[in-house]
Amino acid sequence: MAVEIAVLDHSPDTASLIARSIMKILDDVVNDIQKERTIQGFLVVKKTYEQLSQEIRSMEDSLAIIMSKGVLDIKSQSEVYGDAYAQAVAEGNSSAVKALEEKLAVLSTYGSEYMSLRQRLSNERSRLSELKGKYDEAKVDAESRIQNYFVVTSPFPAEKKSYPIRWLVVSISVIGTLLTGIISIFFYEQAQKVKAQL
Repeated sequence: MAVEIAVLDHSPDTASLIARSIMKILDDVVNDIQKERTIQGFLVVKKTYEQLSQEIRSMEDSLAIIMSKGVLDIKSQSEVYGDAYAQAVAEGNSSAVKALEEKLAVLSTYGSEYMSLRQRLSNERSRLSELKGKYDEAKVDAESRIQNYFVVTSPFPAEKKSYPIRWLVVSISVIGTLLTGIISIFFYEQAQKVKAQL
């Protein structure tokens, strides 16, 4: 999984600097690509988080309005009002019966909405809690910068010249000169033979 960067230049020090620059540029490009993607992801999560927060505030406001009408806990209130209503009817207390009928009418009017809102609010709050974790994670990813490369061996100037390889240049030159000499001698002798025959 490692990548070797070899740079050829007249100066070994310059080649070393170029290799370091290549690593830095590669890291910058990878970080820019990752940052662009993480920012897009963060914006999507942020928008969803804000919308869900707004919905929860709206549900809480609706629930507060219902609670201001006297609906606090349907189950316990309906039991208490039911028992009190039965007792008031048994005693023949018409003013208490009328007051309890009004309270029971409020419970029946807003009770189902109250229960539905409380259930939805509970579900949405748990969703918001999960989304908050994703939001925080996406925010950290979008704002952080992580180095994407690890240097196994730092770039260093070459101890001896890498290019051109002198022995190879000298060998090719000697072989080329010998071949050119042999071919020249061959053509010279052929030309002498042709001249002698004429």
